[in-house]
Amino acid sequence: MKKIIAILAVAATSIAGGFSQGLTFMSNYVGVPNFVPIPLDGSSSGLYGPTYEAALFVAGTQGAGVTPLATVAFTAQGLGGDGYFDGGNLQVAIPGVASGSVASLVVVAWDAATMGTAPGGVYGESLPFDVTLGGGNVAPGNLGNMQSFDAMTIAVPEPSTIAMIALGLGAVVFRFRRK
Repeated sequence: MKKIIAILAVAATSIAGGFSQGLTFMSNYVGVPNFVPIPLDGSSSGLYGPTYEAALFVAGTQGAGVTPLATVAFTAQGLGGDGYFDGGNLQVAIPGVASGSVASLVVVAWDAATMGTAPGGVYGESLPFDVTLGGGNVAPGNLGNMQSFDAMTIAVPEPSTIAMIALGLGAVVFRFRRK
């Protein structure tokens, strides 16, 4: 009887491991040269500092009102330089995707001080990339397929641009009121 219980326990553990949630690490740097930093405005210097954040989303779900799967700050300490984010051993569960499956993910980077939307703020978004997820008895996946992308400073419109738009709208309104 004890042998049967032991066999059932091992079988249940194996089955549960096979159906476990898919996991990936939250880092664009794991010590291999193909991981790329995220530059700022196309320059050679990358994002760095506690106000810059990277967030992980399932592809197609990034946008206003959607909570990211994970968020980490950019840091260069002990890494290859500016433009790298590293959640350490932060393992992110991808909802609805089993261990061993492939998930399509997107990384979004922004300046948390402005939430990346205000003029003068910073915002960038990767192309969707595939990650083979780990979990259970399989090591978590990594973001090695992510291509580098630029995080751009959101332009502040010049007063002259705003004035020209206002004049144009005023001329249109004046023309239609006249008829």
